Amino acid sequence: EQIESQARLAAAERRLRLIVEGADLGTWDWHIPSGEVVFNERWCQMLGYQPEEIEGHVRSWELVLHPEDQEEAYQHLQAHFEGRTDAYRFEHRLKHKDGSVVWVLDSGRVYEWGADGEPLRMAGIHLDITERRRAEERFELAATASVVGIWDRDLVTGSTYLSPRLHELLGYESEEAPTTPRPDSIASLIHPADQARHREIERSHLDERNPYEVELRLRLANGRYHWFQSRGEAVRNNDGKPIRMAGSIQD
Repeated sequence: EQIESQARLAAAERRLRLIVEGADLGTWDWHIPSGEVVFNERWCQMLGYQPEEIEGHVRSWELVLHPEDQEEAYQHLQAHFEGRTDAYRFEHRLKHKDGSVVWVLDSGRVYEWGADGEPLRMAGIHLDITERRRAEERFELAATASVVGIWDRDLVTGSTYLSPRLHELLGYESEEAPTTPRPDSIASLIHPADQARHREIERSHLDERNPYEVELRLRLANGRYHWFQSRGEAVRNNDGKPIRMAGSIQD
Protein backbone atom coordinates (compact mmCIF):
# COMPACT_ATOMS: atom_id res chain seq x y z
CA GLU A 1 0.00 0.00 0.00
CA GLN A 2 2.85 2.36 0.79
CA ILE A 3 4.53 1.62 -2.56
CA GLU A 4 1.22 2.13 -4.41
CA SER A 5 0.64 5.40 -2.55
CA GLN A 6 4.12 6.64 -3.48
CA ALA A 7 3.53 5.65 -7.10
CA ARG A 8 0.24 7.58 -7.23
CA LEU A 9 1.93 10.62 -5.67
CA ALA A 10 4.77 10.44 -8.19
CA ALA A 11 2.28 10.16 -11.06
CA ALA A 12 0.33 13.16 -9.77
CA GLU A 13 3.52 15.22 -9.44
CA ARG A 14 4.54 14.21 -12.98
CA ARG A 15 1.15 15.28 -14.39
CA LEU A 16 1.35 18.60 -12.54
CA ARG A 17 4.87 19.23 -13.84
CA LEU A 18 3.80 18.48 -17.41
CA ILE A 19 0.79 20.81 -17.08
CA VAL A 20 2.94 23.64 -15.73
CA GLU A 21 5.58 23.16 -18.43
CA GLY A 22 2.96 22.86 -21.17
CA ALA A 23 1.25 26.04 -20.05
CA ASP A 24 4.62 27.86 -19.96
CA LEU A 25 4.02 28.99 -16.38
CA GLY A 26 6.49 30.45 -13.95
CA THR A 27 5.84 29.20 -10.43
CA TRP A 28 6.75 30.50 -6.99
CA ASP A 29 6.42 29.05 -3.49
CA TRP A 30 6.91 31.60 -0.71
CA HIS A 31 7.65 31.00 2.99
CA ILE A 32 6.30 34.34 4.15
CA PRO A 33 7.96 34.72 7.61
CA SER A 34 11.48 34.11 6.29
CA GLY A 35 10.97 35.59 2.82
CA GLU A 36 12.42 32.48 1.18
CA VAL A 37 10.93 31.68 -2.23
CA VAL A 38 11.39 28.73 -4.58
CA PHE A 39 11.16 29.90 -8.22
CA ASN A 40 11.00 27.42 -11.08
CA GLU A 41 13.22 27.74 -14.14
CA ARG A 42 10.53 29.35 -16.30
CA TRP A 43 9.98 32.12 -13.72
CA CYS A 44 13.64 33.10 -14.10
CA GLN A 45 13.85 32.69 -17.87
CA MET A 46 10.74 34.83 -18.34
CA LEU A 47 12.90 37.74 -17.14
CA GLY A 48 16.05 36.74 -19.04
CA TYR A 49 17.86 35.13 -16.10
CA GLN A 50 19.27 31.69 -15.40
CA PRO A 51 18.04 30.10 -12.14
CA GLU A 52 21.46 30.50 -10.49
CA GLU A 53 21.25 34.28 -11.07
CA ILE A 54 18.06 34.63 -9.03
CA GLU A 55 18.25 34.63 -5.23
CA GLY A 56 15.59 32.46 -3.63
CA HIS A 57 14.05 35.30 -1.69
CA VAL A 58 11.02 37.57 -2.07
CA ARG A 59 13.33 40.54 -2.59
CA SER A 60 14.19 39.07 -6.02
CA TRP A 61 10.57 39.75 -7.02
CA GLU A 62 10.60 43.15 -5.30
CA LEU A 63 13.74 44.18 -7.20
CA VAL A 64 12.17 43.50 -10.62
CA LEU A 65 8.65 44.73 -9.78
CA HIS A 66 7.90 47.91 -11.74
CA PRO A 67 7.91 50.93 -9.36
CA GLU A 68 4.53 52.13 -10.61
CA ASP A 69 2.92 48.77 -9.75
CA GLN A 70 4.47 48.20 -6.32
CA GLU A 71 1.88 49.90 -4.14
CA GLU A 72 -1.08 48.21 -5.84
CA ALA A 73 0.65 44.80 -5.73
CA TYR A 74 1.15 45.09 -1.97
CA GLN A 75 -2.47 46.19 -1.56
CA HIS A 76 -3.67 43.06 -3.38
CA LEU A 77 -1.41 40.88 -1.24
CA GLN A 78 -2.60 42.48 1.99
CA ALA A 79 -6.23 42.06 0.99
CA HIS A 80 -5.62 38.33 0.54
CA PHE A 81 -3.68 38.03 3.80
CA GLU A 82 -6.57 39.67 5.65
CA GLY A 83 -9.10 37.30 4.08
CA ARG A 84 -10.85 39.98 2.04
CA THR A 85 -10.14 38.06 -1.19
CA ASP A 86 -10.08 34.32 -1.87
CA ALA A 87 -6.89 34.62 -3.90
CA TYR A 88 -4.19 37.06 -4.92
CA ARG A 89 -4.54 38.03 -8.58
CA PHE A 90 -2.91 41.05 -10.22
CA GLU A 91 -1.58 41.99 -13.66
CA HIS A 92 1.64 43.97 -13.36
CA ARG A 93 4.98 44.76 -14.97
CA LEU A 94 8.38 43.25 -14.25
CA LYS A 95 11.77 44.50 -15.39
CA HIS A 96 13.54 42.15 -17.82
CA LYS A 97 17.31 41.70 -17.57
CA ASP A 98 17.73 43.61 -20.86
CA GLY A 99 15.76 46.57 -19.50
CA SER A 100 12.49 45.87 -21.29
CA VAL A 101 9.14 45.37 -19.60
CA VAL A 102 7.40 42.02 -19.14
CA TRP A 103 3.69 42.00 -18.28
CA VAL A 104 2.60 39.04 -16.12
CA LEU A 105 -0.59 37.72 -14.64
CA ASP A 106 0.49 37.07 -11.04
CA SER A 107 -1.90 34.74 -9.23
CA GLY A 108 -1.58 32.79 -5.98
CA ARG A 109 -3.14 31.69 -2.73
CA VAL A 110 -2.06 31.16 0.87
CA TYR A 111 -2.14 27.42 1.57
CA GLU A 112 -0.77 27.35 5.12
CA TRP A 113 -1.78 29.54 8.05
CA GLY A 114 -0.28 29.86 11.54
CA ALA A 115 -2.15 29.21 14.79
CA ASP A 116 -2.48 32.98 15.20
CA GLY A 117 -4.13 33.31 11.79
CA GLU A 118 -1.05 34.77 10.12
CA PRO A 119 -0.15 33.53 6.59
CA LEU A 120 2.81 31.12 6.53
CA ARG A 121 3.08 29.73 3.01
CA MET A 122 1.77 30.95 -0.32
CA ALA A 123 2.22 29.61 -3.84
CA GLY A 124 1.27 30.83 -7.26
CA ILE A 125 2.13 31.36 -10.91
CA HIS A 126 3.35 33.97 -13.36
CA LEU A 127 1.86 33.91 -16.87
CA ASP A 128 3.51 36.09 -19.51
CA ILE A 129 0.78 38.33 -21.00
CA THR A 130 3.12 40.84 -22.66
CA GLU A 131 1.80 40.28 -26.19
CA ARG A 132 -1.80 40.66 -25.07
CA ARG A 133 -0.98 43.90 -23.24
CA ARG A 134 0.90 45.26 -26.25
CA ALA A 135 -2.04 44.44 -28.49
CA GLU A 136 -4.34 46.31 -26.11
CA GLU A 137 -1.99 49.30 -26.07
CA ARG A 138 -1.82 49.30 -29.89
CA PHE A 139 -5.62 49.19 -30.04
CA GLU A 140 -5.91 52.11 -27.60
CA LEU A 141 -3.37 54.15 -29.58
CA ALA A 142 -5.14 53.39 -32.85
CA ALA A 143 -8.54 54.15 -31.36
CA THR A 144 -7.28 57.48 -30.01
CA ALA A 145 -5.39 58.60 -33.12
CA SER A 146 -7.87 57.35 -35.71
CA VAL A 147 -10.21 59.64 -37.64
CA VAL A 148 -13.01 57.18 -36.88
CA GLY A 149 -14.53 56.24 -33.55
CA ILE A 150 -14.56 52.65 -32.27
CA TRP A 151 -17.44 50.96 -30.45
CA ASP A 152 -17.63 47.49 -28.93
CA ARG A 153 -20.87 46.11 -27.44
CA ASP A 154 -21.32 42.99 -25.32
CA LEU A 155 -24.65 41.56 -26.46
CA VAL A 156 -24.95 39.38 -23.35
CA THR A 157 -24.44 42.02 -20.66
CA GLY A 158 -25.34 45.09 -22.73
CA SER A 159 -22.16 46.93 -21.74
CA THR A 160 -20.57 49.10 -24.44
CA TYR A 161 -17.08 50.51 -24.99
CA LEU A 162 -16.81 53.83 -26.84
CA SER A 163 -13.32 54.98 -27.77
CA PRO A 164 -12.00 58.42 -26.75
CA ARG A 165 -11.99 59.44 -30.42
CA LEU A 166 -15.69 58.56 -30.72
CA HIS A 167 -16.52 60.80 -27.77
CA GLU A 168 -14.56 63.59 -29.47
CA LEU A 169 -16.54 63.10 -32.70
CA LEU A 170 -19.70 63.51 -30.64
CA GLY A 171 -18.42 66.78 -29.20
CA TYR A 172 -17.58 65.63 -25.67
CA GLU A 173 -14.58 66.92 -23.76
CA SER A 174 -11.61 64.84 -22.71
CA GLU A 175 -12.15 62.05 -20.23
CA GLU A 176 -9.76 63.68 -17.77
CA ALA A 177 -11.92 66.76 -17.18
CA PRO A 178 -15.49 66.17 -18.38
CA THR A 179 -18.12 68.81 -17.63
CA THR A 180 -20.91 66.97 -19.47
CA PRO A 181 -21.82 63.33 -18.73
CA ARG A 182 -20.41 61.18 -21.52
CA PRO A 183 -22.79 58.72 -23.24
CA ASP A 184 -22.25 55.02 -22.61
CA SER A 185 -24.08 53.79 -25.72
CA ILE A 186 -24.87 54.79 -29.29
CA ALA A 187 -28.52 53.71 -29.22
CA SER A 188 -29.52 56.55 -26.92
CA LEU A 189 -28.12 59.12 -29.38
CA ILE A 190 -29.86 57.97 -32.58
CA HIS A 191 -32.31 60.42 -34.12
CA PRO A 192 -35.93 59.25 -33.56
CA ALA A 193 -36.54 59.17 -37.30
CA ASP A 194 -33.57 56.81 -37.84
CA GLN A 195 -34.15 54.37 -34.98
CA ALA A 196 -36.50 51.92 -36.72
CA ARG A 197 -34.24 51.68 -39.80
CA HIS A 198 -31.19 51.13 -37.58
CA ARG A 199 -32.93 48.39 -35.59
CA GLU A 200 -33.92 46.58 -38.78
CA ILE A 201 -30.40 46.71 -40.27
CA GLU A 202 -28.91 45.50 -37.00
CA ARG A 203 -31.49 42.69 -36.71
CA SER A 204 -30.80 41.64 -40.29
CA HIS A 205 -27.09 41.39 -39.52
CA LEU A 206 -27.52 39.46 -36.27
CA ASP A 207 -30.22 37.07 -37.52
CA GLU A 208 -29.43 36.70 -41.22
CA ARG A 209 -25.73 37.70 -41.31
CA ASN A 210 -26.36 40.51 -43.80
CA PRO A 211 -23.74 43.30 -43.75
CA TYR A 212 -24.16 45.92 -41.03
CA GLU A 213 -23.62 49.34 -42.58
CA VAL A 214 -25.90 52.28 -41.94
CA GLU A 215 -25.96 56.07 -42.24
CA LEU A 216 -27.79 57.75 -39.40
CA ARG A 217 -27.96 60.91 -37.34
CA LEU A 218 -26.50 61.03 -33.84
CA ARG A 219 -27.07 63.69 -31.22
CA LEU A 220 -23.96 65.64 -30.28
CA ALA A 221 -23.06 67.01 -26.87
CA ASN A 222 -24.51 70.41 -27.87
CA GLY A 223 -27.87 68.84 -28.80
CA ARG A 224 -27.46 69.17 -32.55
CA TYR A 225 -27.45 66.16 -34.91
CA HIS A 226 -24.72 65.12 -37.34
CA TRP A 227 -24.78 62.41 -39.97
CA PHE A 228 -22.51 59.42 -39.30
CA GLN A 229 -21.71 56.18 -41.08
CA SER A 230 -21.58 53.13 -38.83
CA ARG A 231 -20.08 49.77 -39.83
CA GLY A 232 -19.73 46.67 -37.69
CA GLU A 233 -19.65 42.91 -37.38
CA ALA A 234 -20.89 40.42 -34.83
CA VAL A 235 -18.77 37.85 -33.00
CA ARG A 236 -20.56 34.55 -32.55
CA ASN A 237 -20.17 31.59 -30.21
CA ASN A 238 -19.83 27.94 -31.28
CA ASP A 239 -23.59 27.71 -31.78
CA GLY A 240 -23.60 30.69 -34.13
CA LYS A 241 -25.31 32.94 -31.60
CA PRO A 242 -24.06 36.55 -31.66
CA ILE A 243 -22.45 37.47 -28.32
CA ARG A 244 -20.59 40.64 -29.22
CA MET A 245 -20.60 43.30 -31.89
CA ALA A 246 -17.91 45.85 -32.71
CA GLY A 247 -17.31 48.43 -35.37
CA SER A 248 -16.52 51.99 -36.31
CA ILE A 249 -18.28 55.31 -36.78
CA GLN A 250 -17.21 58.14 -39.06
CA ASP A 251 -18.66 61.63 -39.32
